[in-house]
Amino acid sequence: MIIHKPEVIFKDDKVILSARVEFEKLQIQKPESAWFSFPEKYAPFVSDRGDAFAASMLPIAMAVNEGIQMESPLSPLLACGLGEYQSALKNWFPDELHVVPINAAAYEHVPESLADKSCAALFSGGVDSSFTMRMHLPEYQPLSDFQVQYGIFVQGFDIALQDQKFYDAYLQAFSNQLAPKGVRIVPCRTNLHYFSSGLLNWGIAHGGMLAGVGLALDKLIRYFLIPSSYSLEELIPWGSTPMTDHWLSTETFKVIHHGVTFSRIEKVEAIADWEPAQHILRVCINEKERREMQNCSHCEKCLRTMTMLEVCQALGRFHTFQAPFSWAQIMRWTPNYDAGEVWLPQVLEYARSKGRKKYIFPLYIAHLRGRAMRIIRRLTPRPLFLQLKRKLFPYESNSFNPKYLE
Repeated sequence: MIIHKPEVIFKDDKVILSARVEFEKLQIQKPESAWFSFPEKYAPFVSDRGDAFAASMLPIAMAVNEGIQMESPLSPLLACGLGEYQSALKNWFPDELHVVPINAAAYEHVPESLADKSCAALFSGGVDSSFTMRMHLPEYQPLSDFQVQYGIFVQGFDIALQDQKFYDAYLQAFSNQLAPKGVRIVPCRTNLHYFSSGLLNWGIAHGGMLAGVGLALDKLIRYFLIPSSYSLEELIPWGSTPMTDHWLSTETFKVIHHGVTFSRIEKVEAIADWEPAQHILRVCINEKERREMQNCSHCEKCLRTMTMLEVCQALGRFHTFQAPFSWAQIMRWTPNYDAGEVWLPQVLEYARSKGRKKYIFPLYIAHLRGRAMRIIRRLTPRPLFLQLKRKLFPYESNSFNPKYLE
């Protein structure tokens, strides 16, 4: 894989950091270039280095077993970290990934004179990012260096580039809710997910790409907060973890994996009385049924979050879910125990500790549903399981198939 020298392009009031990517033996259609797009006013802060592309494309290179040749300078600290990062990924995913060489035209430290002192956080509006955002506002974070000034909202990760209306609605809502808190929402568009689709599970690929977004603005960001997906007791092999994210740092850009000492139910409890979250909480994964400012309230992530809010006695204060909510909806929650999920047992323990006994029975039903689904998955032969998955979720209809960008 050759990652050519990045170009900074101005188009339609946007500044675009773009690098052409050449594969040696790829058998599936992918974009010719990887890119990040920001509003033009951020042009002074956009990197002209290859660091963002090296971090973002490494899992893809590992999936197709192609070494990376960078045609631009690479931070030596990042280069060293990428070696450790890919060793961890290979250890966790030996059947999907290969260790590949990484070479650069030069290894140059990021000049300290170019670096700003700002703290930024990835912000999607979900439970994890809302928790990280709140905990880094001055009321909770006394250290000024780590008080978040920017929330980066990405289109092209979980929101497809062709889903512009949906993204714009949340972008406006996020800005309205967080501006009074002193946080500026930075819109970012990228086509990185379109490289991993059909090649590598997003759960593996996304870690380097999350850091890549921050590296693309390395003249603005000193500390970059990546919200944790799992707590310490829940950790599973994953693209973004507290053990690996720090390896995606440079001399002037420090990645901080935040929130790993808090369980999901503790995060939900922490944001339950936070007014911005009550207006903008976004968790839905159902692309067909979610609406501009409404979660579908039926998918697994919606049911999970609604159940936790209900047990915290806070669901009625959140405006992005449909009402009413009943025990039957709790019992429809089917947790994915194959993914190491421990959130339902945590909710059960929380309900017991708070004396909210009325939730115990429906939570047990949901628990049994999850266990039954796990048994079915394990009894299904792997080839049959993959065949069914391809039939139910064909790559041709994947929202991140590059054909939708044509």
